[in-house]
Parts: sequence; C-alpha cells; structure tokens
Amino acid sequence: MASYDDALAKMFEERLTAFYKHYDESKLGSVAGLLTKYKGKEEQLLAAMVKKYGPEPTPEEALRTLVRDRV
Repeated sequence: MASYDDALAKMFEERLTAFYKHYDESKLGSVAGLLTKYKGKEEQLLAAMVKKYGPEPTPEEALRTLVRDRV
C-alpha cells in the first residue's frame, strides 16, 4: 500500500502534468525535476504557475485535453 507521502507526490505529479498539458506541453519533460526541486513546496510551485500561466485546469479541462491528445 502506498504511503501518504507517495500518494501526495503522485497527486502533485498529476496536477503539474495536467497544468503543462493545458498550457505548455513543451515543459512536460521538466515535471520530475520540478517536483524534486520543490519537494515540500509544491503548493508554492503551483501558485507561481497560476500567476505565470493562469488558473489551474479543472478536472474536466484536464480530461478534455487528455482526450483531445489521444484522438
């Protein structure tokens, strides 16, 4: 069973991935490095991204982006 920290890390990875898929797919390769660099400060990272790019994609928007990319 995954630990709380593992589950939290996975959630931030998914949120960051969805963010970049929505706003700047060229940055998808930097997700792992950013999560390492900002470990423990993930909310600050996401807040900075919202300031730079705009609002975090809703789950519905993230799903539409995922479906669009598969077609």
